[in-house]
Formats: sequence, structure tokens, C-alpha cells
Amino acid sequence: LLKQGQAVRLVVKIKRPHGFANQHGFHVEKWLFENNVIATGYVKPHPDNHLIRFTPSVRQYALDKIQAYQLQNESWVLALALGFRSGLSSENWDLLQRTGTAHLIAISGLHVGLVAVSAYSVFTILFFLFNVSLHRQNNINQHRSALIMSWFAALGYAWLAGFSVSTVRAMFMFSLVLLSHTLLTHWHVRRLILLGMAGLIIISPLSIFSLGYWLSFSAVSFIAFLVWYLHPLSPHPS
Repeated sequence: LLKQGQAVRLVVKIKRPHGFANQHGFHVEKWLFENNVIATGYVKPHPDNHLIRFTPSVRQYALDKIQAYQLQNESWVLALALGFRSGLSSENWDLLQRTGTAHLIAISGLHVGLVAVSAYSVFTILFFLFNVSLHRQNNINQHRSALIMSWFAALGYAWLAGFSVSTVRAMFMFSLVLLSHTLLTHWHVRRLILLGMAGLIIISPLSIFSLGYWLSFSAVSFIAFLVWYLHPLSPHPS
């Protein structure tokens, strides 16, 4: 059984990607173009087909470890933790669609944010205990150190999840915020959003064809607008 991270040499027959010309259906060619798929095809039986790298990836190693425990809700754990959705049955997908929670199993900025917040909380406590043990409350900057460590934790999780477009987008925005904090500069939310949009276009130019790209930045912009609009007015000095 082929596992993620392994490399193979295969004899295949490929063809140029194409889809149906129905303008009201799913645009297959556009989706393939967004995901850098330049050809489709199938594997032909041939004696030269063989593995050239046997070592699986770290994500595959984590999948195998979780599966070894034979958990009762193994398919849900793998889907929520690592975005591995192959184990979900048709009944599971129906449940997700009926409850409107299908987005929870697509590794996104929400998951990266939860990992970052959890790591920040843990490292804040650890650095606090470290300072207390040395009887010096200001031995290290707890906030900044925990923030940096949370960035590494989020990066590791994004790498483990396969660096999908949504995780790259979340990591880039997190990096901008961390850079602003490290340089002790205040960047307006509007500037952060524009820098994030421009940076992601440079990193992944094809992301502008993705609906998630526009929905993510639209949602962040709307939240920023609500925070600004609902922020209590500062009292005027007498």
C-alpha cells in the first residue's frame, strides 16, 4: 500500500486537463489549474513500476501511530487533527452536511489559530514557572517568548497538515503580526490585510483563483470593521 511521502516510478498515460463545457457545472479545469495539476491520466501495468523512496512522511507516521491505538472514533480524530478524511463514511459526510460543520475537518486558519493559542498558553505558564524558579520575575520576556514559540508550534502543525493553501494563508498572517510585534511597530489592520493579500499572491499566484482566498480576507476585513464600528468611543477630555 502506497503511503504519503513515498516516491514511485511509474509508467503512465497522461493527457491535458479538460472538463465539460457546462457553465453551470463545476469548473474542473479551473480547479486543476488552482492546484497546479498540469495533467491527468492513469497508471499502466508495467514491470518498471516500483518504489524509489520507501520512507513515509512525518504526517504518515502520525497517521500510523493514531491508527495503531484503534480508537473508537478514529476516523473523526484523524479528520479533525490531521485533515485525513478518507476514513469518513458516507453517513459521516451526511451528518457534516446536515449540521453545517464540514468546514471543521478542512484544516484551515481556525485549526492553526487554535494550535497557536494553545501553545502560547502552555509556554506562558512554562516561562512563568521558569522565572519563578529563578526568583526573578523579569528574567525573560514571557509574552514575547511564548509568542515566538507559538509561531513554531503553528508552523509545525501547518507542516504536519501538508501546508494547504488555508494553512499557508494563516501562517503568513500570523508571521506579519509577529513581525510587527517584534519590531515594536504598529501596523494598521488595513495594512496587514493588504500585505497579506500581496504576499500570498507572490507566494502562490494561483491562489487568486480560489474562492477561499477572497472569502478569508473578506471575513477578516468584515470582523475588523465590526471591531472598529462597535468599539466604544473614547471620552473627550474636559
